[in-house]
Amino acid sequence: MLKVFKYLKSSIFSVLAVILLLFVQAYLDLTLPDYTSKIVNVGVQQGGIENAAISEIGEDTLNTLVLLMDKKDAQYIMNHYEKTGTYQGENIYELKEDSNTDKISSIMAERMLILLYASQDSDSSSDSETTVSFDLPDGVSLSQALSMMSDTEREKILQQIDEKIEDIPDTIVDQAAVSYVKAEYQRIGVDTDHIQTMYILKVGLIMLGIAFSAMAVGILIVYIGSRMAARLSETLRHKVFTKVVGFSKNEVKTYGQSSLITRTTNDIQQIQMVVVFLLRVVFYAPIIGIGGVMKAMNTNADMTYIIGVAVAAILGIVITLFAIAMPKFNRVQKLIDKLNLVTREILSGLPVVRAFSNERHEEERFKDANQRLTKVNLFINCAMSFMMPIMMLVMNFVCLVIVYQGAKGVDTGAMQVGDIMAYIQYTMQIIMAFLMISVMSIMLPRANVSARRVMEIIETEDTIYNGDNLVEFKPEARGKVEFKNVSFRYPDADYDVITDID
Repeated sequence: MLKVFKYLKSSIFSVLAVILLLFVQAYLDLTLPDYTSKIVNVGVQQGGIENAAISEIGEDTLNTLVLLMDKKDAQYIMNHYEKTGTYQGENIYELKEDSNTDKISSIMAERMLILLYASQDSDSSSDSETTVSFDLPDGVSLSQALSMMSDTEREKILQQIDEKIEDIPDTIVDQAAVSYVKAEYQRIGVDTDHIQTMYILKVGLIMLGIAFSAMAVGILIVYIGSRMAARLSETLRHKVFTKVVGFSKNEVKTYGQSSLITRTTNDIQQIQMVVVFLLRVVFYAPIIGIGGVMKAMNTNADMTYIIGVAVAAILGIVITLFAIAMPKFNRVQKLIDKLNLVTREILSGLPVVRAFSNERHEEERFKDANQRLTKVNLFINCAMSFMMPIMMLVMNFVCLVIVYQGAKGVDTGAMQVGDIMAYIQYTMQIIMAFLMISVMSIMLPRANVSARRVMEIIETEDTIYNGDNLVEFKPEARGKVEFKNVSFRYPDADYDVITDID
């Protein structure tokens, strides 16, 4: 098969374009699960609030949060909020447009968690392992207690609070901060339903754009690949036919007319079809597979072993079926040759067959060749028919394991529901990559046989060829043609049947 690829040199730029487009498509396909996770986690569960970087906040709440920060963080936060109006007599501050929301969120998230726990009833939170409790006098809030302390006392208290919340998972901190932000929005009159709706619409439109872009790239890949494979097929047909035209009777007899027809048509067609799939599937599978593993590990590295087990199971299935079916692929093309031979002989000799009333015998010959080819094809198809059901069983089992492990992560606060959905999508993309390769494992052996048969014709050395010292024929010259010292023997014979004929 590799020898055939040398005829793709003229299409090297098309191959590079296809590979580049495959990377683009893989990037688009691997981006969609991220947005699915965002819609579930942020759009549904968090009401469209992405993080603790609150865009609008009341003055009382801002001052309370600042009391829980050291001087450097407090100054940083105050520099990024500016007064924009009032609500029910309270000043409202808005986050500046050029602010670093990630940094602001990391500073404010834990402080919001502290205030959220401080505002809850101590009895309702004492049973949780992730709670931070405060011993405050009756009627005194945390902000009032902190404001009455000296800087040294407040820093000591804040250090103790930081030590308490170090063991709390980041997801719980983020969710608590988002709950606090949502409560603050409602307190100052911000329409949280509108925020949620706009976020879901925005992410949904981005997903639609990515999906249509991936579709367009996929169509372009198939178009370029199909044109390139068609040009390769044209080149091979031309080379095979040109070679066959120069064959002597000996080469034609060696290969057989039916085999030469099969190699020029069916075999080259197999090569063309496989080249399209190679460019579209085999090159794409490792890109999406490796990218999916990296994305899945970024989502939750603790469940990576699930992907490893699934991939190992799929490879075992593919190798087993491949070992069973491979020997049969070599027979298929030979049986096609035999069927073509019988068909050509019957059709070309039909008047003679009818003259001797031998139709029944020829029908039996065709039936025998046809049944032998059918049996081999049925064996291959029956062996490969197990592949898809087993693959689907593996995929569904992997989904169950991911959901089971993910449920534990959600229960402990290590994961969110959207992360589980994204992880399932990444895993399915990885498994589908190997599934595509397994489908190619069915087509590739037969195409490899076809490629060998085609290259065998192209690389055949002619027994009739021009001599080394050619003399140019002059139109005005006149002379005679004669045999001088001519000998002849039949192919594979031990001696000449005629010798030195003049």
